[in-house]
Amino acid sequence: MRTNVRKLIVTLHLSSLLALGIASCGGGQSSGSGGAGGSGSGGAGGNGPSAGEYLWGFSLGDPNLYISTISTSTGQLGTPIASGGIACNSGGTIPSIAVTPSNKFTFVIDKCIVSIHVYAMSGPGVVLQEIPESPYFVANDLNSIAVDPSGKFLYAIGTNPSAIYQASVNGSTGALTLNSGMMVNGDIRQVVIDPQGKFLFVSDETDGKILVYSIGADGTLSPVSGSPFNVPANDQPEYMLIDSGGRFLYAPVIQGGIAAFAVNGSTGALADIAGSPFPTSNQAFTLAIAPSAKFLYSIGGGANNAIDAFTIGAETGVLTSIAGSPFTAPNPLNSLTVDASGGFLYATAQVDTQADSVFFGFSINPSDGSLASLATSPYPAPTFPVDAISLNIP
Repeated sequence: MRTNVRKLIVTLHLSSLLALGIASCGGGQSSGSGGAGGSGSGGAGGNGPSAGEYLWGFSLGDPNLYISTISTSTGQLGTPIASGGIACNSGGTIPSIAVTPSNKFTFVIDKCIVSIHVYAMSGPGVVLQEIPESPYFVANDLNSIAVDPSGKFLYAIGTNPSAIYQASVNGSTGALTLNSGMMVNGDIRQVVIDPQGKFLFVSDETDGKILVYSIGADGTLSPVSGSPFNVPANDQPEYMLIDSGGRFLYAPVIQGGIAAFAVNGSTGALADIAGSPFPTSNQAFTLAIAPSAKFLYSIGGGANNAIDAFTIGAETGVLTSIAGSPFTAPNPLNSLTVDASGGFLYATAQVDTQADSVFFGFSINPSDGSLASLATSPYPAPTFPVDAISLNIP
């Protein structure tokens, strides 16, 4: 149960940003208790979450944030357990989650009360405890958040009006302090940060553009030369994903296919990759890339149960269809993710009944990227699952 939900503590340091500000609302323990089972402790020190691989599970009908263990040898998933956190949906939208590189704190958008929850992570397994200042309210509808690789800064996308918020993260407590709010012209939806923490990318869906900013040492954003960059044929990007090397950015587009860009490592500028957008068997809307940056996977919407699979050109970023692609899942899908080892792919089933709520698991052939259904798949999932995100605790 949320507590002290009417207590308002303004955390802004810039009075000119009050209209856009983040305010905390002393949160205490969130609904749901316990966490993913496990033994030992690793990750963020002795009191941190237990080392291992996990799968976050988001539910359309249940506000709890669930987590399942992943067997690194077989890919088998454990039963989803409420982690102690909330990932409330509103109108069927998918929440956004970000974890600090230290694995000490998790940030989650709550679309029901339009706020950002901040959770301290502990074990055994992964247990979330809301920090006293959380949740933080934003005078805007939030759609996406990301934490930079240093763990010092959090960025959030507001959609009504369009704005990019930048907040400092207290490395000891996880508390947020808003530093700036930048109004943006356009229909911005998603934020992605390159693995080196040099550049921030924001999609403008309606206008068919991608905005790119350089990230200063203090977290401030500056548009890179040439930004915003046009998506081929001014098509509309529905999603964005950058490879683990920060060299290539991919975005499925509404007219079909996957737009692909080379990222200039010095300037952040985007350049169309020859052949982009690359065709898919369906209207792609979400992607997953193997940690090796060798393979990319895509799914479409509606009643489509196909998974398109591609190799990624190491030097060019060109997508080439893998033999046997598209691979078929037993049910239509609405999300997918690759685990940290790169050995397994998981997808959530788009279902109409609670009993059919499952995760599908596939092994990834390390040589050619082809998929094979795991013998123990499917696995239990939260009711009406809408997203799955992998988590690795070293």
